[in-house]
Amino acid sequence: MAMIELRQFSAGYPGRDWTVRNVDLTIQPGETVGLIGPNGSGKTTLIRGICSRIPSSGICRLAGETPGSAKALAQTVSMIPQRTSILFSIPVLDVVLMGLNSRLPLLAQPSAAQRQAARDLLRQVGMDGREEQDFLTLSEGQKQLVILARALMQDTPVLLLDEPDSALDYNNKHLLLDTVRSLCGNRERTVLLTMHDVNLAMQYCTRLVLLKGGELCGDLRLAEADAESLSSALRQIYPGTHVIRAGGHWIMLKEEPSCANR
Repeated sequence: MAMIELRQFSAGYPGRDWTVRNVDLTIQPGETVGLIGPNGSGKTTLIRGICSRIPSSGICRLAGETPGSAKALAQTVSMIPQRTSILFSIPVLDVVLMGLNSRLPLLAQPSAAQRQAARDLLRQVGMDGREEQDFLTLSEGQKQLVILARALMQDTPVLLLDEPDSALDYNNKHLLLDTVRSLCGNRERTVLLTMHDVNLAMQYCTRLVLLKGGELCGDLRLAEADAESLSSALRQIYPGTHVIRAGGHWIMLKEEPSCANR
């Protein structure tokens, strides 16, 4: 059963034409898919449409079901936005425990085991020792790591991330993506994330889906790709580039003017 299935799926904002149009996409359990495209190509719009945060049309099935109530959706999909919407003082541990909201009965409190699981997730994302710190006092990058822990606490089969590395330094970018890969891959979660750093995407994703002008223009399984096919596909959205293999990873480079003109 596909974890994400889109058929002729379009999404956008009220009063405008669809930003993303006629997307056909199937993502299987255990896949980590990078959604790649230039600014304004519709990456965030597609993510928001999938989780029913903006108007959409066409077919969207998540874990085989059409999204229903907000509570049911929260038991299937967790999302990490570019910026958190938490604007009030709250301890870091309580932010992580918010991931249980869709599963706990009304007015129920997390158990001791659940609180320990939240602490364990904070340790795994490098935020141990900050359980009682006010979330608002964290840096933007630290907030993203806590929100990742909250999403993992939600324990859904589908995880959506919108530029999760945008506020992170070099080490924490790799920490976040390593955590996503290890915790999600081991449990066959499906991950769809938008990224601007193509080299990071090629290092951590199993597949790249390319978006240009609101439409899909490429779908690449990295285990089956070669330098020529990657270069050809990525030039559709990043002209004047090429891909090489180095250190066990694919790397996209900007061509020198003399190379680009050959």
